[in-house]
Amino acid sequence: MTRAGWVGDVQFRPYSPEGPILEECPVQVVTLFEINDLVALARQPNKYVVLIAGPCSECHRSKTEALLPLIEKSNLRLWTHLVMDLDTARDLLLRRSV
Repeated sequence: MTRAGWVGDVQFRPYSPEGPILEECPVQVVTLFEINDLVALARQPNKYVVLIAGPCSECHRSKTEALLPLIEKSNLRLWTHLVMDLDTARDLLLRRSV
């Protein structure tokens, strides 16, 4: 998945800065929604998709790099509401203001 540009996952569905990684993922888990399904759902006027992103539970690093494509790319805009920790929010604001 690293060769495919993996930066993060949503519900164990990997994505790169350009979009969902579909073919290169060696393991596929059963989920209710694919990334494209969540994008379509978030675009519906009376639907809400809440994405919660906290720091890594193992290394405590922020999810800034993983969130940037979800914020910047319309084909990855799978949320209507985004909740995150304060450090990640600061990192994102600093990156977007540069």
